Amino acid sequence: MSSTPAPATTTVATSDWHAADGAWADLHDGVPKIPKLRSRELKVFGAIEVAYHQFIAGEIETLPFKGPVVNLHLSVPHRLVQRQNGRTYEGFVATNDVAITPAGTPGYWRTDAASEDMSMLLKDSFIRRVAAEAGFGPKEIEVLPLFSAR
Repeated sequence: MSSTPAPATTTVATSDWHAADGAWADLHDGVPKIPKLRSRELKVFGAIEVAYHQFIAGEIETLPFKGPVVNLHLSVPHRLVQRQNGRTYEGFVATNDVAITPAGTPGYWRTDAASEDMSMLLKDSFIRRVAAEAGFGPKEIEVLPLFSAR
């Protein structure tokens, strides 16, 4: 399933911020000041930025990130509603499920339980390098959204 990334002028409902207003967000700025049990930025490993979050149950909306974000669910299974690019996923998210949000795509999640997650933002330079090492040009690779999957 291929989908087109959100246009750069997408507005995030909980913010006055527009992607067209400036650069897309990193992991620190992309997760608005929503109630969290705990949040910790771990490290930037060259072209990969890593953060750890414990969110309370409820709704989470993120700004468009400057690179694709790979999210690893660490806590117990619970119900989840997830939206990206006009598509909605409803079901259970299990321990070690992965979700991928393409660069420039706002995110929305609604959970019925607290959630513990590790997020990894892949910088554009990393995607280009991996594409080149695999023998592809940077325009020949596309990071597609992935709803919670194992």
